[in-house]
Amino acid sequence: MYYTTEQSPNTQSKGNPPAGIISLHFATSIQPFGKKSIKICFPEATYELEAPEISNRSKWIKGILDLKTTYAKLQKHTGASSPFGINQTDMRKEGALELHSGNKWKPRYLVLVDGMLLIFSAKGALRNHRIPLYDLELDSVQPTDNSRFSFKIRLRVGEESKEMEFGNTSQSVVDNWAEILRKHKLLIEDFINNFTF
Repeated sequence: MYYTTEQSPNTQSKGNPPAGIISLHFATSIQPFGKKSIKICFPEATYELEAPEISNRSKWIKGILDLKTTYAKLQKHTGASSPFGINQTDMRKEGALELHSGNKWKPRYLVLVDGMLLIFSAKGALRNHRIPLYDLELDSVQPTDNSRFSFKIRLRVGEESKEMEFGNTSQSVVDNWAEILRKHKLLIEDFINNFTF
């Protein structure tokens, strides 16, 4: 299930990309809360959603539970660890990488969750960037020396594009980040691009 920052008659519009995705497959409980709200609980986080009316909440809960049941059937049929080919540990990833900025490598702490890449100056620090993976471009970078392996991401900021390069001294660390980023990107793009209203 994905969400946007504002309501739009054309949710699939390039001008209104999704702000994130809630991976219902791994939800531990989905239940009513308060007068019109819904709680979707995960081991590491809880989402609270509010419906316009109490009657709408019942429909939302039923739809979410039906979708979760469909996911479980698909998982059993395919034998995959998740219906998207992403295992539970990869649905959330975090760790230290370095950001190439001003001809220098600066330490950063990255968290990948719910279709978003969150970037912090350090673990526990205030967030610097919040990047939706929808329509993100990602490329591996050929190392110019043996000191860093890296990948680049390109994203649109209004009518312009912004590029960020992340690296590490370990090629396996960089390759793992790039692979999981691609999986999450394909997951959210495939879901949204094939969504019908």
